Amino acid sequence: NHDSAIAAAASRMSAAAGGRRLIEMGARRTHELSAVASARAAYVGGFDATSDLAAGFRYGIPTVGTSAHAFTLLHDTERDAFRAQVDSLGRGTTLLVDTYDVTEAVRAAVEIAGPGLGAVRIDSGDLLLVAHR
Repeated sequence: NHDSAIAAAASRMSAAAGGRRLIEMGARRTHELSAVASARAAYVGGFDATSDLAAGFRYGIPTVGTSAHAFTLLHDTERDAFRAQVDSLGRGTTLLVDTYDVTEAVRAAVEIAGPGLGAVRIDSGDLLLVAHR
């Protein structure tokens, strides 16, 4: 029942996305076995990839992801973290910009990666408000 519910919801999202790429990234918010099952069900329902490596290995689902806040905190500055990620993964990477100050981090991300920046990720705070800013 759980897997069918996830697949059905994913199918509706996939249809609504109109061909835009969808990535399942819910592994942090559930039990690890449920996360694998959910990733598989979302893929069956039309999602293109998952951030769950176990689901990728087990079911051959393409995996994608971004850096963690811990990666940013390992560096002396947020800019250093962005430079390290861009140097390693290329300008098309997605940079996590909500570890300290979102507005300043977005400026730094664009400055460091330039117009080839793949995307920025915001996953904390009031997402609607922050995204509009």
